[in-house]
Amino acid sequence: MTDIAPLVSGSHFVLGLAQLLLERYTDADESFRRALQLESDLAEARFGQGLASIALGNDSLVQVEYEALRKLDQNLAGKLAQHRQAGSFTPNEVVRDLFFSSRS
Repeated sequence: MTDIAPLVSGSHFVLGLAQLLLERYTDADESFRRALQLESDLAEARFGQGLASIALGNDSLVQVEYEALRKLDQNLAGKLAQHRQAGSFTPNEVVRDLFFSSRS
């Protein structure tokens, strides 16, 4: 039997990303959480979870996601740290960080 967890986790990530871009942060938080339950090393979902946590004011979860992300993708961890310090992010920054920045 084929393991479908990566497909399902990817679907939750894409849904979370759309919700994040639409500023539906609570919904995005839940979608990223579901993606990470299925695939805990999905760096992009950790990044999204961190961004949703910034928007929701949950700094302790931002720290947890930052620490986990540092082990998976130093570039995204750095971007999350920048957004955390700024206390905000724009949809354009999210798209740029995920799809147009050089990745390690």
